Amino acid sequence: MLALTLLAAAAVASPEEAAKTPPLVPLVDALAVTVYRTPFVGLERCPDCRLPVRPGGSADGVRNTAIGGASSDHGGWVRVFARGLGGERDPALGLDVSDPPHAGLYRGRIDVDPANPAAGNVALVVAVKHEWPFPVVVLGLSVWAALHIKRYLGLWRGLWTLREKEAALGAAALESEAAFAAAAHGHGFAGLSVQADLMARRRVLSAGLDALGRTADALNPDSLAYRAIDVELDALAASLAQWTALAARLGALDDALQSARAAAAAVPADLRGATTGGRPPRAFDAAVVLTGPQAVKLADLPGLAQQIDLERAFLVAWDEEARDVAALRAVVPDPSSGAAVRAVHDALAAIVTRLWYVVRTDDVERMGLKDAIVQARAAIDRLPPEPARTPVRAAAPTPVASSPAPFPPGGDAPANDAARRTFYADLRRRWDTAIGWLAFAVALATGLNQLYLDQPFGTPRDYLALALLGLGTRAALDTLGTVLDRWIRR
Repeated sequence: MLALTLLAAAAVASPEEAAKTPPLVPLVDALAVTVYRTPFVGLERCPDCRLPVRPGGSADGVRNTAIGGASSDHGGWVRVFARGLGGERDPALGLDVSDPPHAGLYRGRIDVDPANPAAGNVALVVAVKHEWPFPVVVLGLSVWAALHIKRYLGLWRGLWTLREKEAALGAAALESEAAFAAAAHGHGFAGLSVQADLMARRRVLSAGLDALGRTADALNPDSLAYRAIDVELDALAASLAQWTALAARLGALDDALQSARAAAAAVPADLRGATTGGRPPRAFDAAVVLTGPQAVKLADLPGLAQQIDLERAFLVAWDEEARDVAALRAVVPDPSSGAAVRAVHDALAAIVTRLWYVVRTDDVERMGLKDAIVQARAAIDRLPPEPARTPVRAAAPTPVASSPAPFPPGGDAPANDAARRTFYADLRRRWDTAIGWLAFAVALATGLNQLYLDQPFGTPRDYLALALLGLGTRAALDTLGTVLDRWIRR
């Protein structure tokens, strides 16, 4: 303490010494200086903290002495110390601004030489700012964050959505196969499968997603490459649903085929033995899809479903005609009973011959089978009455089993597909939450800075302005996204 007291006493000149000291006369009546700070370490520098003065003056009386101060509108103040004069060619009083509490603008005055009343006062403005690397780093981080946000919104999120849909195909395929297997149980088509085609198309999709992530098309959900993959994923999901429904159609076709075979077996041998050569009806060839290739292509499912419906309708019609012929033959007496009975028998044999060779529904109409059966029924009704013969009635067609209800989806999804599906769903959800919180933080910081901190707040107008600011944050992010999108894709 004694040393500091002696040092202070030595620094302040006595009145006699001051009278002999030439006064310092400033050449300006206002001075603006800038102090550069290094955050977190407290280092400061002020390259322009110099006050030009008239030559001939002396700073011995004010060296290392506080000669003024300045205060900030946001609180805090600084003191200004005189350090000494420069050389004769550049007479300027060096200044030292002491430890500003924060960045900002400080306003005040300095007395160049308090001991000499002739010296004038100078208005002082001190601007305190951080060193230039810090705003550059913050600006770079902001640009980096904006690009990553844009990349997430425009690329990652879209790709993750597509990859999630692709992974979901695995679970959907298992459910579809389980439902198909349940519906096909006990039928000859149980061995049909679309797995080989599905896996091949999924490999192509996976390669397409990898390629999409390396192009600018991923930034635009409306691009042809993006839309092509999205459409393919939707088409595969729809095809798997069609595959499940196809089992019901195949089951109905198989039931119709079995009923038609029973109807063919019901036709008496004396009507079909000599004219058909003992071969089965060609109508049974229509159900070739039931014993076709085991590997089915998903792209063929719509056409296959239409083919199955047509073949089933044909077999149902063929079944009705065959059963009508069998019913007519049951009421016809032995052909040796007379010429009229023989003629009816021959007419029925001719109908069976034509029935054995029809291959589609159009052949039934083209060969006039319905008309021939009507004529044979009328001829039978004209035969002489016999005690054992009853009026001919058309045989009721054997009901064809309706399409079975789809089997409830079963089985666990494969670990890889299920894990990837959950991964991309969770990843997209986490980023959605993070981006939402970021937008909220931006709106909160901006709103508090503009409308709350260092100023009164609480009127309806304040709350309305804050609400509009929050609503405008999303629009600002969308605008930023549009600008970045144009810049990135140039």
